[in-house]
Amino acid sequence: MKGLRAWAAASAVACASLSAGEVSAAELPGASVPSAGPAVASSRPVPAGWSYSHSDGLVRVVKGDIEELWRRESQGQVSFERIFHADQRRVFYSAGELRTMGLELDWARAVEWIAQSGLPERAAADGATTPLPDASDYLRLDASDLGDMDYDDFARKAEAYDVKLGWRQAHEH
Repeated sequence: MKGLRAWAAASAVACASLSAGEVSAAELPGASVPSAGPAVASSRPVPAGWSYSHSDGLVRVVKGDIEELWRRESQGQVSFERIFHADQRRVFYSAGELRTMGLELDWARAVEWIAQSGLPERAAADGATTPLPDASDYLRLDASDLGDMDYDDFARKAEAYDVKLGWRQAHEH
């Protein structure tokens, strides 16, 4: 299922370090990649500083200084936002943009999968975790504009992250 592959590649990387480029979407539990064989569950340990939390209509995945927010909006549509705290920037993916990229999500299955992924749950008032910075003042970019921002180093970084996850095709700038 393409939606579960998208979810697995984007959020449930609890057992694999995509940021280090060590694993592909095909290796993630629940992943489905047409050109690859069956998915293989990763036995890699969860990287330090990675966690998730969820509430009704929101799943938050923290991967070090990158935070990912999946929101179930009205009428069941899902949007996504990736926050790069070190760069003080946010990239927003509307439900329409996600569909255009070929990413669809079965919300109930995705929430169940992330809860069973092995990624530690981050409690809202957990004193053992460092509070996340407030990202409300960060520069917000629309994902659909990234391709038009060849001059911007951050846009190229955000686009490269999408390429690594299999969301976009790599192209020359």
